[in-house]
Amino acid sequence: MLDWAKAQAGIMRYKPENILLYDIIKESIYIIRNSAEAKNIDLKVLCDKSTEVFADKSMIAAVIRNLVTNAIKFTERNGEVIVSSEKNNQDVIITVKDTGIGIKEEKFSKLFRADFDFSTFGTENEKGSGFGLSVCKDFIQKNGGTIKVKSKQGEGSSFIITIPLSKQN
Repeated sequence: MLDWAKAQAGIMRYKPENILLYDIIKESIYIIRNSAEAKNIDLKVLCDKSTEVFADKSMIAAVIRNLVTNAIKFTERNGEVIVSSEKNNQDVIITVKDTGIGIKEEKFSKLFRADFDFSTFGTENEKGSGFGLSVCKDFIQKNGGTIKVKSKQGEGSSFIITIPLSKQN
């Protein structure tokens, strides 16, 4: 949320560069791994180590941290969270998938909106701010990408983001 506030205030500038996606994902997960360990959640990264994207490193790291933190928050003990990626012609598609409690379809339209307080308690009463997904949407759009959700209550959720592949020098 602090990164988003800085971006809104013009303090955090959009600085895209070619970055290795795998490194950003691993660093982001390393920061929050204790939350997963506390719930015995298996965190997996299934990404090509050589995939480069053209994006703002800080913004993409914040998005990955937020999505994985949410996945952990809404996944029961002994569950699983998988971060995967695949390339298409122009973009990289990153998916954060969990085996959590899922989201009711009627709530999808409110997930990415800053004008709704969409804070929900996690499986062990973890609390959030309610702003995380709107920040993710803002950061992904600033990087020329998209974000969407697929979820079924009781079966887990997948948050799918796209960001541009690296620019060739």
